[in-house]
Amino acid sequence: MNKKVSIIVPIYNVEKYLDKCINSLVNQTYKDIEILLIDDGSTDKSGKIAEEWVKKDNRINIYHKTNGGLSDARNYGIKKASGTYICFIDSDDWVETNYIERLLLKIYENDCDISICNPIYDFENGVSKIKQKKNNKSNYIMNSEEAILQLNNFRYFDMSACFKLFKKELFNNIKFPKGKYCEDFYIMFKLFDKANKIVYFNEYLYHYMQRKGSISHNNNNLRYDFIYAAYEQMLFVERKYPKLKNVVRSAYVSSILTIYNKSIENKVLLRSDIKEKFITEVKNNYKYVRENSQILLIKKFQIFLFTKNITIYKIFFRLYKLIFKV
Repeated sequence: MNKKVSIIVPIYNVEKYLDKCINSLVNQTYKDIEILLIDDGSTDKSGKIAEEWVKKDNRINIYHKTNGGLSDARNYGIKKASGTYICFIDSDDWVETNYIERLLLKIYENDCDISICNPIYDFENGVSKIKQKKNNKSNYIMNSEEAILQLNNFRYFDMSACFKLFKKELFNNIKFPKGKYCEDFYIMFKLFDKANKIVYFNEYLYHYMQRKGSISHNNNNLRYDFIYAAYEQMLFVERKYPKLKNVVRSAYVSSILTIYNKSIENKVLLRSDIKEKFITEVKNNYKYVRENSQILLIKKFQIFLFTKNITIYKIFFRLYKLIFKV
């Protein structure tokens, strides 16, 4: 393994977490790396902290830019990256010392374009949690179609660009969408489609910080980007992989329910036309959910209730949350 890996770290107001993140990168067991710190217009001390690290390690480069959001910072990093492979680390996260080595080894061993490991969920109170995988696959090699199927099952991995290593050339003509939430969802199925093979392995190497105020955990505002991304995926995938039609249409339905559920949790009153649109779209696609063998029965029942009686659905949702504490 003698290929350079570019590590892109978008930075925005993370002075509390940045040292730990960068320290985990400079101490990687795989040494042929470049670390691109993209300061996206931070207003705290993050930029100065990053500058100090540049003095300590010549593999680190820092770029200061006006604020453009996470997607814009990642796209900027991709343009500057010189490595054969590329990965993304959120600046409030950190990784195990063998993170790059293990991801790259899996790519080499299996002749793949993308490798995927598991995240560890770290909380600000010091607690860490992992999601146990029901099927312990130490080396799960997939073609594009199988990987897109699993991408929508969430049994092994999810849409996140983190805890993955990519061949850089996959990003030719593919960019993160600027100004969107759920930016990873918009492009992950496209990257999987371009890859020759994808490998997942059941090791926990990426520490994913769960903190209030981060973009991924901001539930104060309803954003419909999740639905739009699922719709784009649906149109793309069912055209190229017809066998996955049930899967991606079910994912589209699930995206609608996800946003509707957030409106219940956050006590946001949806406009009547939006609510009617949600109900119509779910009803029109329910047959694909019913025929999808990948979906759990409890999920099918939930979607069935949504199509029949929205009031009963709300009661069911609140009871489900209360009982299972999710």
